[in-house]
Amino acid sequence: PTHHTTTDLPTYAFQRQSYWLRPPAAQSHDPAGLGQADAGHPLLSAVLESAEGDRTTFTGQISLTTHPWLADHAVAGTVILPGTAHLDLALHAAHHTGHTHIEELTLETPLVLGEGTAHDLQVTVGARDEQGRRPVTVHSRPAGSDEDAPWSRHAAGSLTVRATAEPNQPAGGLPPAGASEIPLAGFYERVAEQGYHYGPAFRGLRAAWRGDDAVHAEVETPEGLDVDGHRVHPALLDAALHALMATADDQDGQLRLPFAWNGVSVHGTAGGPLRAQLTVSDSDSIGVRVSDAAGNLVLTAEGLTVRPVDRRRIAAAAGGAAAGSLHRVQWTPLAVPAAVRASADGHGLDVVEIGGDGAAAGGDAVRDVLCRALEAVRGRLAGAAGAAPLVLVTRGAVAVDAGEDVTGLASAAVWGLGRSAQSEHPGRIVLADLDGTEASRRALAAALEAAVPAGEFQLAIRAGEVRVPRLVRVAEPPDAVRPPHMAGTVLVTGGTGTLGGTVARHLVAEHGVRHLLLVSRSGRRAPGALELEAELTAHGAEVTIASCDVGDRRSVDRLIASVGPEHPLTAVVHTAGALDDAVITSLTPERVDTVLRPKADAAWHLHEATEHLDLTAFVLYSSVAGTLGSPGQGGYAAANTYLDALATHRHAHGLPATSLAWGLWEQTSALTGTLDGADLARMNRTGLLPMASEQGLALLDAALATRAPALLAARLHLPALRAMAEADVLPPVLHTLVPPRADRQAGAGAGAEALLRRLAGLDEEAQRETLLELVRGHVATVLGHNGPDAVEPDRAFRELGFDSLTAVELRNRLAAATGLRLPATVVFDHPTPAAVARHVHEELLRTAGPGTGLAELEALEAALRTVEPAGELRAEIGRRLRAMAENWAVAEGPEETGDVTEMIRSASAAEIFAFIDRDLGRSARAATEPAHED
Repeated sequence: PTHHTTTDLPTYAFQRQSYWLRPPAAQSHDPAGLGQADAGHPLLSAVLESAEGDRTTFTGQISLTTHPWLADHAVAGTVILPGTAHLDLALHAAHHTGHTHIEELTLETPLVLGEGTAHDLQVTVGARDEQGRRPVTVHSRPAGSDEDAPWSRHAAGSLTVRATAEPNQPAGGLPPAGASEIPLAGFYERVAEQGYHYGPAFRGLRAAWRGDDAVHAEVETPEGLDVDGHRVHPALLDAALHALMATADDQDGQLRLPFAWNGVSVHGTAGGPLRAQLTVSDSDSIGVRVSDAAGNLVLTAEGLTVRPVDRRRIAAAAGGAAAGSLHRVQWTPLAVPAAVRASADGHGLDVVEIGGDGAAAGGDAVRDVLCRALEAVRGRLAGAAGAAPLVLVTRGAVAVDAGEDVTGLASAAVWGLGRSAQSEHPGRIVLADLDGTEASRRALAAALEAAVPAGEFQLAIRAGEVRVPRLVRVAEPPDAVRPPHMAGTVLVTGGTGTLGGTVARHLVAEHGVRHLLLVSRSGRRAPGALELEAELTAHGAEVTIASCDVGDRRSVDRLIASVGPEHPLTAVVHTAGALDDAVITSLTPERVDTVLRPKADAAWHLHEATEHLDLTAFVLYSSVAGTLGSPGQGGYAAANTYLDALATHRHAHGLPATSLAWGLWEQTSALTGTLDGADLARMNRTGLLPMASEQGLALLDAALATRAPALLAARLHLPALRAMAEADVLPPVLHTLVPPRADRQAGAGAGAEALLRRLAGLDEEAQRETLLELVRGHVATVLGHNGPDAVEPDRAFRELGFDSLTAVELRNRLAAATGLRLPATVVFDHPTPAAVARHVHEELLRTAGPGTGLAELEALEAALRTVEPAGELRAEIGRRLRAMAENWAVAEGPEETGDVTEMIRSASAAEIFAFIDRDLGRSARAATEPAHED
């Protein structure tokens, strides 16, 4: 279901501002003004001819808003573009390019049309081959996708010119002699039970007859359906094919869809009504002849092949496919210049080693490591905002290469805690993982000195090589690769909850599981447990619902022992979990324990209790909070990175394991039931969109088929990620999905530098006004308002609706925009937008006032760390820099020579670089002129 949410309802009478979500308006542009021509088709807007004449490309955009009749074609509950529409697109391309015949057109991947989403279409006719054929393809991708987003190919075939055409002789009338009428009463209701959901636009079949060698159909145009612009409207042709479904006697439960069209020719145009003759050959290929009401031939197809389709394939397409929503973390090398390696001393960073190796990392071991890490983090965050970052160093806590073991399981939880702290306090916490080699330990200081200035706050060092994490898409598994078979008994923890019940239904309906052990703390007393049991039993499953605290090892042992040998345990799905959210400065060991027990402890107990069994699957429900970091969820993130690490550890030892870091599910659960409109809007801004249950289950199957131990399954919204990148708040782990633009390659801080340059040209009053507008704009974004005008400058943040999480988000946005280190309490210390703007102005004047040139000095410092001069040249550069400082001191006079730093602060950027150019230029001339002794 699609949920429409309102946030921040009008706060006073007669406020005329709409808060309801609206579908995007269809855009109309003149193709001629874009160097293209009108495509002349309802689904295609423009056509572009290649200058070489060997390629023709048609483009368009479709959605259920712009083409509502498409919503009337759904299969297994999912709206897909009908196969007849793909044929219609190919026929139009053929006619435009002077072809009379489609030799073949194979339908490959369903094109799913979701509510509120649009898809860009491309129909391409390629170069002619030696036999005179031209290839034709149909591609799509979600509208608004990033320029490097992949296209999905839905159909491919070839166009030809036929030498002779079938004579256009009027067909006989209906019904044909000797044919028997096929009753159609209740037909569309019956096929809906099989998974074919046709709305009014596709219910054009009015009568059907069965003859000796063919099935005949009569189709009328449904009321309100506009058929102009189509050779044969896809809905009418689809309705004609329904006559074959009306004759089917076998109900085997399989869905059948068009797979390939062969030998298709158009002989005329008809808007309806239509007559159709469908002939089934010995090879199950269907011959199609379509005529108009007068019997004049309109379209013929020598063969239409229909094949069964896996419901999971449709569900996978509905989920954006695994290729679009399934990801993994890839660790890529980070270059460390030789000069940095030679001189690095850690750059004044505070390094704290947390945990160590050792796989025996359940229970107290995890708590001990997490408590030490939490104490260190809270201690650092309690200090000044400008203090050097805290570096948490772990060993063997992450797996960098395929097949690598996670030997520091307890320390793995620290990475979830640390990522959450990083999302709340950017630039304050660094995570570094070593492999235990001396080369990596020696490389740590240089790695930190190279990574931190580049905005990289997560790194792993293996044999001295520095790696940083990046999220990459996972290719969809081939159709031949299927999820593991789950015979015997399948144990589902949290089995009476929303996620547990959903996966239980899926296991029974799609995986054929017949023995389920559903576990929760409340057991059969849980709300809805008995109804779930009855539902699953009705579908042929034997269901046992048990009460068990999976956070207790002895209870888990008894649970596993209760599974009888007649149906041995073959799979475990761990969905149980709990929340106790708090920002990192308010997080306590007790709150962390609330989350660890049902998720991390339970996973470890299940691992130890089943590692001797012959399982085919061991599935752990993790969360993106652990992979990407999530404000206010330090404990939850820690528990989930532990799950990811445990799955990786099992995989390295040859045991089945799949940990899925889930994004947001559209279906409300106990964990997400408290999310309000503001929470959902915040998640949307961070690039996370809710996924339907069918999409999530399709991703589960795809993940199992990959056999990878740890994956991320989430709908990531690329436009939102691009907006975060523009605001310099996109985490580096997402940079592969949304690469920085060429004009932003200089790195983080480009926006802050632009702001400083802008302020430098303004007087003090104008600076304050500019900063107030900046603050109000970010407040509006965080609260979901239309713009800064909706934010009253002197209204308290608490009255505006701020809480700890929105305060953190606003602080992070302002820090990125201004380059300042602002405390997380800035919203509460300066309680109105105007007060925050004044504080930001004071801090900019104090630390890097407009026109001081400090940003340029920092850039110079960074550049000097990357050069590799010979010994003499290095000494010369050092001498020149010292001379610069001395000359600045002398220039100010003897009374000011004691504070060189303050003198440099007072310089403008132009003055600094003029001095550098003059001084270094004088040094270069001296190197080429003869020496003189004075």
